[in-house]
Amino acid sequence: MLIILSFPPEVRSSAAALNFNVATSLIGSTAGLVAVWLHDITGSDVTFGWYMTAFCLLSLLIAVFALPTGARRELPTNLLAERK
Repeated sequence: MLIILSFPPEVRSSAAALNFNVATSLIGSTAGLVAVWLHDITGSDVTFGWYMTAFCLLSLLIAVFALPTGARRELPTNLLAERK
């Protein structure tokens, strides 16, 4: 929900979808290639786990420190009333 709220309402749906699709295709489509490459370089099966852990930590840091201030505000009361 934070990703969606970080964009202005006019482009919210398209921007969130574009971010998700680009990240999924860049990381997801290269995962097998990177896994085989890391295994060939190190000879260990654990390296790909560390690779993915690094991406998780990177995304956590981006979420904590780069989140726009607009996404930190309270939801409007009319949205809260619709959810109940």
